[in-house]
Amino acid sequence: MQAIRLLLLNSKNTTMIKTISQNDFINAFDQMGRNTHWSLQGLETLYDFLTECEEASNPMELDVIGLDCEFTEYKSALEAIKDYNGGAFESDEENEDDARDYFRDNTMLIEFEDGIIIQQF
Repeated sequence: MQAIRLLLLNSKNTTMIKTISQNDFINAFDQMGRNTHWSLQGLETLYDFLTECEEASNPMELDVIGLDCEFTEYKSALEAIKDYNGGAFESDEENEDDARDYFRDNTMLIEFEDGIIIQQF
């Protein structure tokens, strides 16, 4: 089972580390009212991505609002491209593969079965 180790600050500005499960992560988005922007599979994919990126010596802080602002889920790259460059591609091809290539070249693209997640740029 994967888990994220979180760095927590208490009122005395001392730190402690809490390990959260995928369910804890998803519930945190729900509690902050940020789950409406995400599918369950999208949140699971983001959690898996973050657990792969985490370094054991450097636990991350769970900032739901920050993550929700930094990453966006789309059903397709063509849907996402509408938010960038007014939908214009740098090439003449306008298909899903070209749109995914555009995001791979310009930002972080996380792909999963039912969509994509991109890091805002």
